[in-house]
Amino acid sequence: MPKRLSILILILLCFGVTTQALSAPLEINAKAAILMEPYTGKVLYEKDIHKKLSIASVTKLMTLLLAIEAVEKGKVKLDEVVKASEEAASMGGSQLYMYAGEEFTFKELLMAVAVASANDACVAVAQTVAGSEQAFVEEMNQRAQELGMTNTHFVNSYGFDDPNHYSTCYDLAILLKEAIKHPLFLELSQIKEFTLRGGDTRRFNTNKLLWYYRGVDAGKTGWTENAGYCLASTAIKDGLRLIAVVLGCPVKKGHFTESIKMYNYGFAQFKAYPVLDENFTTKVKVVRGEKEQLLVGPGTPVLLVEEKGKKVTPRYELKLPEKINAPVKKGQVVGEAVVYDKQKIINRVPLKALESCPKARFDIAIGRFLKNLVTFE
Repeated sequence: MPKRLSILILILLCFGVTTQALSAPLEINAKAAILMEPYTGKVLYEKDIHKKLSIASVTKLMTLLLAIEAVEKGKVKLDEVVKASEEAASMGGSQLYMYAGEEFTFKELLMAVAVASANDACVAVAQTVAGSEQAFVEEMNQRAQELGMTNTHFVNSYGFDDPNHYSTCYDLAILLKEAIKHPLFLELSQIKEFTLRGGDTRRFNTNKLLWYYRGVDAGKTGWTENAGYCLASTAIKDGLRLIAVVLGCPVKKGHFTESIKMYNYGFAQFKAYPVLDENFTTKVKVVRGEKEQLLVGPGTPVLLVEEKGKKVTPRYELKLPEKINAPVKKGQVVGEAVVYDKQKIINRVPLKALESCPKARFDIAIGRFLKNLVTFE
């Protein structure tokens, strides 16, 4: 296909799609595809979503997730200086062409993975987090199981083809759903270009939807001869966030055009009806804790997603215990928000502790007991 024609098609898809076209059944030219609303998990479009396929560099979503979680846990610092190993420097495919002993900050390596899809940076990240790439891959598979990615298996951190390296559209949507909970992931994924080595090395984001489609703020591309053109991405518009995954697109730029088709369909046909804001909080009494009350909340938006024009009457009910025993860890599930449309239960959203509360020290417990005696509480 001539370059000008392919660009024209992308422009038409982004801005010139009619309502009539959007109401027609979707025809996605990919081996598999999914369109999901991440906060409810509602699937708005699907095509062979559980089919195991090669995923090429979309693999790097898991590499980034584990690395970012390591930063959040204090295991690695973003400004930590990392020396490239012989193994990292020997990588092929998309890369920074680093040499053994070359130094980068850990954040520079993360940018290289997220933006430039650099395989050598993946290995350097893996070795920094887990000591070796092999140990890191074991962590990737463990995390996949924790997330419920039951049809996924990794052999490497960068996505080279292997019969035992595969995933599905559904599993990758679940992975991206988890990744977008982390501000650092969104920050890295939105970088359109960056420079390294004092400006001598410039790289542009492989996810061209950052330019092509308004509202896209994260994603990861992939391509090998075996996998075809692949993309897992996410976009937000009018309070509705969607995740689109396409695997095995046969033509160049097909992963972009087919994703745009799904986004146009999703944003034209569906609407998000807010129920609870992601910053909503309430309090629960704590027994024998350093704090007497604990902040809890969903941590994500709670909403209904339905077709536009459908009459809905969303409401919610908080189901929380009157008291909770210390210790309580941040992120611990302590209750749920039940979402209804009229009398029908639509969704159940976990309510989590937004802070930790250890057991009260003996002196604090005694002081609180004496205070309650005096105030007759």
